[in-house]
Amino acid sequence: MAKNLTLGLLQRGDNLALCQGQLIITPKSGEPVPKDWLATNKTKIISEIAQQSQQSIYSYGYYQTGIYYDGRAPGIKVNFIDLLTGEYTYAAFNAELKRKRTTGNKKAGEPLPDGKFHVGTRSSFYMFWIKTSLDIPKRLSEWNKSMSKLKDVYFIAESFKKGKLANKTLTPLSLSEADVYQLFGDNLAISERQASDKTAIRTGDKKQRQEVAISTGDKDIYVDHTSNGLVPDSKCGVKQVRGGEGAGNLSAGAANQEQSNQGITYNVVPLTPIKKAPEEQSVDEWLQDYDSAS
Repeated sequence: MAKNLTLGLLQRGDNLALCQGQLIITPKSGEPVPKDWLATNKTKIISEIAQQSQQSIYSYGYYQTGIYYDGRAPGIKVNFIDLLTGEYTYAAFNAELKRKRTTGNKKAGEPLPDGKFHVGTRSSFYMFWIKTSLDIPKRLSEWNKSMSKLKDVYFIAESFKKGKLANKTLTPLSLSEADVYQLFGDNLAISERQASDKTAIRTGDKKQRQEVAISTGDKDIYVDHTSNGLVPDSKCGVKQVRGGEGAGNLSAGAANQEQSNQGITYNVVPLTPIKKAPEEQSVDEWLQDYDSAS
């Protein structure tokens, strides 16, 4: 049994990548990735990448609005889970929490309903949002309807102080297929050597050891394992992007609305509910559910 889910997928020949913070799996079989399987297991896969690299990767948790710094600064706190440590951290952004104009019986200056906020196109929150491939709300006062979409995006960032992230460094993580493969290269080589040692083909009285070649095209992969740190790939090495856009055109730090709307599209199919809860399944059972939906 594979030690983790990510390693299991790589061992069977699937390709994994992250583009603008979104996980993309390209199965060796060519079959589409089951939508529900991906939703259930993507955070586990990203957590394994964080553990393998020993670098924090942040997953969106929830947000809250309030008046901070002794009542002087209205804004929002976007809370993230550090998938390396399991601890919560946050990024704070300025935002308007009062109505800007009078409409009907609702007067300008009155507090917005709980959870609602307004930011302008020059705000730091807006700059943060357009780094992702997520659509921008039609109305800049309706961000509350879109915040849950951040659950599909994984980020890296620098810490400003304990428990707080530096806003300008909060960026969707992009890793090419080669980056992910290199990260797990040692584990893959060991697993494949073990599999090779156990697989003997008998011809007459002679045993021939089955050799496993790891290659990309016609070239073998030689992995430098001096560091497992994550270095964001500015050009996402993935195959499934929205029509008309080449993989080389996708940037992890794209900072304009046009690029923010070029979202990654997943080729997915429905998956029937699994019999066991995900946390109760073995890696082999995860992979079996994955295959049975293809």
